Amino acid sequence: MKCIFIASRMDKASANTGDFVKKIGNFRGVKECSGLEFYSNGQHLFVETEELHIYCNGIDRKIRECGFNENYSCLVFLSSHRSVSGKPSITFHPVGNIGTAELGGKERSLSPSSPALMTHYLLAAHRTDLREHYDITFEATHHGPLVEMPALFAEIGSTEEQWTDSYTAEALARIVLNAEEAEGINVIGIGGGHYCPRFRDIALRKKVNFGHVVSHHYVELLDASMCLELKAKSPDTENFIVHEANSGDGENDKVRRLLKDAGFSEIRSEDIELR
Repeated sequence: MKCIFIASRMDKASANTGDFVKKIGNFRGVKECSGLEFYSNGQHLFVETEELHIYCNGIDRKIRECGFNENYSCLVFLSSHRSVSGKPSITFHPVGNIGTAELGGKERSLSPSSPALMTHYLLAAHRTDLREHYDITFEATHHGPLVEMPALFAEIGSTEEQWTDSYTAEALARIVLNAEEAEGINVIGIGGGHYCPRFRDIALRKKVNFGHVVSHHYVELLDASMCLELKAKSPDTENFIVHEANSGDGENDKVRRLLKDAGFSEIRSEDIELR
């Protein structure tokens, strides 16, 4: 896959990981345009911005307007992760807002997902010794920017100690540079907590790739139009999985009907082939 890696100088973990991506990936500066700095290694593109990435709506369009019109597969935003617990974590998540746009993007609008790449990154991170010190997981869809290309965030959390750690940043840089697609069925996830432990565990064991995930906090916001938005912004994705702990609840039964009306089919984790 050919990716565009995006780093924000306003974000310590983003800048730290980005420096290692440039170094390890042998990127060379090629252009400055519209407030962006561009680097290339002949396969991938690296873009550096002074703006905080979650507010970079339309950055893919700006990249094209600067003359980079190659067929890139995905925007990979390098980022910090924050949490109240401060737990060391490596997280991967899709981009967009199921509800309001409190952290960039646009309300009730999603950027396209990249389930096979995002799941590959999760699997690759679990094969490193990062798992000895970090909780490595997905996060549910929850913030901007709004873009037209498939996109995901790769994050280091949750405090400055982790954001500025060179070992972690280098390890994550090596993971994201190895941009491949995991084998499996692409799905969206419905229900469960923000950190998606159930969906993470399914992805580690079964040949299934998660794209957009709607945590239980936002399931009640899924009406017909939002389910159609999920379908439109989930490339090559025909199926959904409902978090089993909540699968009998009336709200999820309503959402099942709406998702099926939008063109999805439900699949159960027990019916998916082992990795």
